[in-house]
Amino acid sequence: MNRKTGLLLAVIIILAATVVFWYSTGISPVTRAGEDTGSASGEKAEADSIDVAKEDKPFQADSMFLAVGEQAPDFTLTTLDGKKVSLSDYRGKKVLLNFWASWCPPCRAEMPDIQSYHEAHSGEVAVLAVNIMYRETEEKIRDFLEEGHYTFTVLLDKNYDVQNTYKVRGVPTSYFIDSKGIIRYYKLGPLTEEEIKRWMETME
Repeated sequence: MNRKTGLLLAVIIILAATVVFWYSTGISPVTRAGEDTGSASGEKAEADSIDVAKEDKPFQADSMFLAVGEQAPDFTLTTLDGKKVSLSDYRGKKVLLNFWASWCPPCRAEMPDIQSYHEAHSGEVAVLAVNIMYRETEEKIRDFLEEGHYTFTVLLDKNYDVQNTYKVRGVPTSYFIDSKGIIRYYKLGPLTEEEIKRWMETME
């Protein structure tokens, strides 16, 4: 085997090992690379900073996500204050279920938009922001929320059970759930307030 062939084989092996590592950890490689950057004020992420659902539409059929039209699996998690919260507690209200991390730049970018929507529509829509607890501490999360003055409900997925149930492979990932508990839309990538408003208005 000549030197050129040997180098090519080595590159292929390294790339294959990297892909296996990314998928075995269950965290988007693009998001992982952006850890500990961004600002609590929510700077807008670049369009290529995270893989976004095809054509930037949340309703494309994709085996990576739970199916649109499917009943959203119930779960119970705790808040930073130790209060237990279940998805079923909000039956009768529309729910924005968002998976995020404080070190994720696109997550930080969307938080002001989510907060703004929450302040305007908290009576009709529940925002449940599930922190994936990967390379996180409760202190970091609390500091981030206090700095940004975020008041929506934040839940801690300490055992990764809920993110696995909802097939979360990158953050932010969001599910739009109607008042009957049915998944109507989903998106991988940061949300804007206009997107949240538009998709919520189509749901019962």
